Amino acid sequence: MPPLHDPHDTIIRKVLLYATDAEQPCLVSKEFSEAASEVNPFSIYTTSVDLRSNYGKYIHTTRAQTFNMENQELKHNEGEYIFYFNMSVDLPINRCTARVAGVDLDQPTLKDILRGDVVVVKTEEWPGPLVVGGGAHMNYLDVHLSCAPACGLVIKEFYKSNQLGKTLEDDLYFHRRSVKQDRHMRWLLEMTGLGIPLPTPHNLGGDSTEDKARS
Repeated sequence: MPPLHDPHDTIIRKVLLYATDAEQPCLVSKEFSEAASEVNPFSIYTTSVDLRSNYGKYIHTTRAQTFNMENQELKHNEGEYIFYFNMSVDLPINRCTARVAGVDLDQPTLKDILRGDVVVVKTEEWPGPLVVGGGAHMNYLDVHLSCAPACGLVIKEFYKSNQLGKTLEDDLYFHRRSVKQDRHMRWLLEMTGLGIPLPTPHNLGGDSTEDKARS
């Protein structure tokens, strides 16, 4: 285990990367920083893995799920992990995870497919005392390539249980709710004569529509 560092430091750790056109997942070194956490919509910690080079302008449609590995033959693979993926339909299909999960991409009824790179990060509850002025800290550990088979089972279950479709439905629900609240607030501002401009809620990616999101 690497020595404990200041929770605000930028650090480098090994992560498991399922690149879109790769045959198999591989280990890559990624930075974890405060700047990355600021642009990651699903980060609640002081620092986060930097996914800007993976998702570019689609960073705002990054999503994450946590999972725990227990009873592993290699004890260093046990622990908590974060599975990062992206909801934008403008990113290329992730053929690597489809191969791992045994998903037939030519299946005509297949709708919800992982797109863009998938990144797996290993986490550990911050072991040291909280630093003055700090927030919710998280420690990050190197992922070992030997955990890939277990991660593959997680991806298979992700497809089998249609977690992507459920996440998309949740996104659409909250998007519609956000739009409705935005319209109501604009109406209130118009009625009061304030006319304060409000930001427009994000779509799920690019020029996509709800129908495109399902295609």
